Amino acid sequence: MQGGQGGLRLDIQGLRAVAVVLVVLDHAHVPPFSGGYIGVDVFFVISGFLITGQLLRTLEKRGRIDFGDFYARRARRILPASIVVLLATLAAAAVFTSPLTFAATARDAVWTALYVPNILFALDGTDYLASTEPSLFQHYWSLGVEEQFYLLWPLLLMVGFIALRRSRRAVFLLLCGLVVASLAASVVVTAWQQPWAFFLLPTRAWELGLGAVVAFLVADGRVLRSQRTAAGVAWAGLAAIGVAALAYSDTTAFPGIAALVPVAGAALLIWAGSHDGTPTLPARLLGTRPAVFLGEISYSTYLVHWPLLLIPAAALTTDGQLPLAATAALGVLSIPVAYVLHRTVEMPLRFARPLIRRRPSVTIVASLAATALVAGAAVGAGVLDQRRTLTTSTTIAKGTLQDPPPPADVVPANLTPTLRAAEDDIASVYDDGCHLDFEATRPDGCRFGDPATATLSVALLGDSHAAQWVPALERLVAEQGYHLESHSKSNCPAADIVKENLGSRYTACEEWRAAVIDRLNESSFDVVLLAGYRNGNVESDGAEEWNRGLAATIEALDGTTVVLADTPSWPFDPPTCITKNLENLAACTLPPEDTLGSPGFLRAERAAVRAAGGEYLDLTGYLCSSTTCPPVIGRYGVYRDYNHMTATFVRQLAEPLHQELVAYAEE
Repeated sequence: MQGGQGGLRLDIQGLRAVAVVLVVLDHAHVPPFSGGYIGVDVFFVISGFLITGQLLRTLEKRGRIDFGDFYARRARRILPASIVVLLATLAAAAVFTSPLTFAATARDAVWTALYVPNILFALDGTDYLASTEPSLFQHYWSLGVEEQFYLLWPLLLMVGFIALRRSRRAVFLLLCGLVVASLAASVVVTAWQQPWAFFLLPTRAWELGLGAVVAFLVADGRVLRSQRTAAGVAWAGLAAIGVAALAYSDTTAFPGIAALVPVAGAALLIWAGSHDGTPTLPARLLGTRPAVFLGEISYSTYLVHWPLLLIPAAALTTDGQLPLAATAALGVLSIPVAYVLHRTVEMPLRFARPLIRRRPSVTIVASLAATALVAGAAVGAGVLDQRRTLTTSTTIAKGTLQDPPPPADVVPANLTPTLRAAEDDIASVYDDGCHLDFEATRPDGCRFGDPATATLSVALLGDSHAAQWVPALERLVAEQGYHLESHSKSNCPAADIVKENLGSRYTACEEWRAAVIDRLNESSFDVVLLAGYRNGNVESDGAEEWNRGLAATIEALDGTTVVLADTPSWPFDPPTCITKNLENLAACTLPPEDTLGSPGFLRAERAAVRAAGGEYLDLTGYLCSSTTCPPVIGRYGVYRDYNHMTATFVRQLAEPLHQELVAYAEE
């Protein structure tokens, strides 16, 4: 038997190496490993196999599980290195990253210290596979899942053995049932609420559980006796992992059924490696010294590679993107850094005699104390960061907006909104439930002003780039007597195009848009105003589809239809860039072609709108000159993120918007 269940499995160390290398390659954006994130799933299977094997041997030997000893061992194995990396990352973030992101970093550090970062990311709706501004602690999500599994699985296993009268067969069947139920939940929740499926234990438990299934099979002696069969199974397992790593990408609906490929591959490899006899060729390859070495430091490598990739990118670039050569070099650098962490922190504290010789309660209490101290340090760091000044001493007088806009050279002391407040400076429709989320399809909308006495009746239709215009329209409701009916939905533009959401066709968008158009046609508006995130939906080959979609919506609507030109989109987050360049805002200023898209696209869009019988309203002259698009205009901060304007600035555009709408309504 290759090492046996209880001995050192060199092939499993090599499998750990495969898993961590795939993760690092994916995070470093090294082609063609776009699905390298499945390395985490391989880790889950390994953990489920090893932990369950250990618990089964304890049950056989002692008839019970020593929970104190188990949890103490887990704490010594996991916490020292994770805490050191957490504190080092927090300190580096305080020095090298923007103060605007540090508050979130400190919050994430608190949740990470408490072993529940995966729950935080699920609640935040984080898209792990496509996040443009990932947390420095995002990779800790998998540790959260494993730690929660370690907390619950020994208890469930012990209760199962007692309740089922120590019948291993009965417990095994119960385990298989839990695996199937968790997998089914993963498939359903992935289609419904992907971040929950990705980050939470109930929808990931089947992956650890499949490793546990293999542990039961091996413990019962159900291993492959034929070397040829074992080799075939091992090669099939490696192939499954390789196919997933190469074929999957950030558009794959994951985990769901897609996760079954790498998870089953890892399970097959482990089972085949339990072959009773001469090791197979895959097992020998995985057991080579380089693979075993990488496997031994895989945990430390996993911990350090992510901050090594993200912090230099945040410190040295405005868009957080390093060239491939740099990310590849940082990925390689993670290996010696991990080795140092492994030798100086992970191993010494894991096998520290003063802790091993004492009662497990000593380790557990020390772990809880360390957790409290680290969480407290993260809270304190976040509080101190809020005291940093993010302006210069220059004050700029309030003035009217101009076309073209006068850019500010420095961040004024009276910047409105402040850099810290910009992110939450959003339209009221987000707070009162008028802006719909991904699942909603009701065409109710929200109404502002009295339609019976309105000087102008306006309907607004589109995605978040439509919703961002509500502050200006609300001001016109109050000052000019408008009536406004607002219809907006996340990631659902007014243009009738086919979109995907979390890997599936966004049918809720299509249903909602059609229902709203029917509703608007049943009513009477002076102007129907369309807006959408064109720059996020038009690629080099997608302008024709976008323009056809706009034309289709215009033709489906009755009355005067006006399309608002899309506002600038940035390759970086303007407020974050500003915090690094308080005295030199030119460093955060871009030419129009870098924020508005190709001039050819704009001309084609205008022509398509007019050909369909619509009007085209372009206010970007107030946002950009012929040569520059500034992030600060006068005393106003223009953007709350890389593609949305602040509500405060949008209100300043009410007057030019009014002039244009009145002119179109009178035609």
